[in-house]
Amino acid sequence: MEANSTTTLTPVEFGKLVLNENNLYDFVLFNFAERFANGWAVLGECKEKWVGISKARMQSISATDTDLTVVVRGEPNEMVTLTFVPPQGTSTVDVTCSAGEDSTAKFSMPSKKCTSTS
Repeated sequence: MEANSTTTLTPVEFGKLVLNENNLYDFVLFNFAERFANGWAVLGECKEKWVGISKARMQSISATDTDLTVVVRGEPNEMVTLTFVPPQGTSTVDVTCSAGEDSTAKFSMPSKKCTSTS
């Protein structure tokens, strides 16, 4: 039996990560991401894949003072869900986009806009 669950983010004092003991059949996967100057962070496809961000999948990640843009490569019409961490708060934001005919999907935060070429 497999039980998948996601726990919301909690502030961690810099340099300290407290780990709880697991039993024989439990494990925990942590995803760490650097915050951009605007406060946003990208965890990527962390709820669907072991590796949330890869060079083969993520074409570009760019940030301005207020916005974050991620371009992902996939199959045409593939639905891709990325997880973001907003500047404020302790929970994540998931956004799902469809890759266009050019095999890319562009995610924009905080607007949660998706654009692709069809």
